[in-house]
Amino acid sequence: MKRKKIPWSACMAVAMAVVALAAADGSVDPKGRVALSVGQARVGEGATAAWTVTATTERGARPESGLAMPVRVVSVDGSAAAPLDYEALDRTVTFRRSDFGREQRTVRGRRSGPAIGGRLRRVGSGVHRRWIARKSGTVTIIDDLYVEDDETFTLTASIASGAMDWVADPERVEVAIPDTDAWGLEMVADLAEIAEGEARELALTVRVVLGDGNVPPARTCVMTIPVRLRLATGGGASPGADYTLHGLPAEKRLPACAPTVSWTVRLAAHVDGEDDPGETVTFTPIVDSDVWTDPALLAPVSVRIREFRKVLRRN
Repeated sequence: MKRKKIPWSACMAVAMAVVALAAADGSVDPKGRVALSVGQARVGEGATAAWTVTATTERGARPESGLAMPVRVVSVDGSAAAPLDYEALDRTVTFRRSDFGREQRTVRGRRSGPAIGGRLRRVGSGVHRRWIARKSGTVTIIDDLYVEDDETFTLTASIASGAMDWVADPERVEVAIPDTDAWGLEMVADLAEIAEGEARELALTVRVVLGDGNVPPARTCVMTIPVRLRLATGGGASPGADYTLHGLPAEKRLPACAPTVSWTVRLAAHVDGEDDPGETVTFTPIVDSDVWTDPALLAPVSVRIREFRKVLRRN
């Protein structure tokens, strides 16, 4: 029986139909892949987040002549928002054939079933060759001096029109901004010493400082939430026996973004007739425990009580 020849055009039509159907369900391998990555997943305030787009051809094929594949990298707000927390990014990088270089790597395959002699053999081992190109950039993280929770934003990569036979995988990556701003409260007094028998007005000020002890720049909001304050007294001097304090309120409110809050009290040092030099009255700011967890950042201030000494005159 003589076989009937199928026209070449019919074969091509069938092949193209199969390719079209396979492309529709994503089973056709792309010519290459584009992967987005970052140098570090956590980047502190004041630093830069480095990102890289890597384009790789499939099965070692060289990029086609005339390739011009634009890849758009865009930042997307999460809990971090531009431009307050980072500088927004919207950049397009273009991959051309001349950008690609050949890369060779040795891959150790997976273990398969036992071969002759009971020895395990590996499948997929060998030298893999591919063509690869990279484009990089950075995103600036803003040092805002706000004390806040860790925040995140996302970088996305998308392939523009003209290179639909390439795929982006992964196409998005998250960047975390850990909080690096610590703040504390420092007590300041306008009086360093008081003598026994004296009664003086004493101005006490609580001021907001950075974690390194420095005063923040003017008009900078460091403490973003209001706190309730009270003063605790201590030191070597005993209340009642060595001194009396008048006009100390039970509580003060430090508004959000306020740099200072002050008290004015009256301190009276008693003459006790004892030889006890070096006694002090120490004032420590105490913050509502619901919003404060680090007592190391609460700096007290002390006022020294100078001992009263009688001067005996000889006849």
